[in-house]
Amino acid sequence: MSSSLAPFGHRLSLKRERGVSAESGRFKAIPTPFPSFLQSGHNRDTITRHYYGGGRNGESSVRTANELPERELVAVATGLVRENDMDPWGLHGLSHWWRVRHNGLLIAEAMGATPRVVKLFAIFHDAHRWDDGSDAYHGPRAAAWLARVRQDSDPLTSVCSCATTRDVIRSLAETEFRALHEACELHTKAMSHDDATVSACLVADRLDLSRVGNRPDPNRMPAPAILLHREFIDAAVARERAGLTWQGGAEIATVWGV
Repeated sequence: MSSSLAPFGHRLSLKRERGVSAESGRFKAIPTPFPSFLQSGHNRDTITRHYYGGGRNGESSVRTANELPERELVAVATGLVRENDMDPWGLHGLSHWWRVRHNGLLIAEAMGATPRVVKLFAIFHDAHRWDDGSDAYHGPRAAAWLARVRQDSDPLTSVCSCATTRDVIRSLAETEFRALHEACELHTKAMSHDDATVSACLVADRLDLSRVGNRPDPNRMPAPAILLHREFIDAAVARERAGLTWQGGAEIATVWGV
């Protein structure tokens, strides 16, 4: 599995509600496996209904992927956040994770991605931040932690649900774990990737960039342009601006128990 990298540094204000970022580096759209349905001449509305659940803003149920013990996994992730003296509800915290999860499940089928890897990425990709600024190594730290858990070489002594987290990570097929590991490691700097699941994770995260003052740019997301039409981007921005009041936002309490 290969990837093409470029610097993706960014500076964020430490305002919790709305930061401002400046980004460098450019993300190129890449060929990504997606069903023949998207090539069959259907119009945008038909595609939206098929993949995004028929919702007015491209919404679909968040309960469509393989089941995972998400409450326990989220408890571990928030424990890791607190260990670093970070706010679990901060700029890169739970609300952001939930929107990344939602975004990823909206595009997973169309991109040929594995939904449970997308959900694991949403939970763990920002759990090792030391601050809400650039923190360029938080992705590699998350990937290294996942590798230790899979190898059973991390004691996980200070967070709960240790055995559950270990069992979930170790149950992943090698290709699934590699996708999760690389998505976490590269999510702030990868220009493109030849794995559909990694690409879907990158897109899911970048669809939430409006929280730091940037409108998500389809040209910087490795997905077929037909998926990232203007209405779909508008819906992602609206979800971020609505906090957890958008349709599906309140399900965070049911699914994650927070």
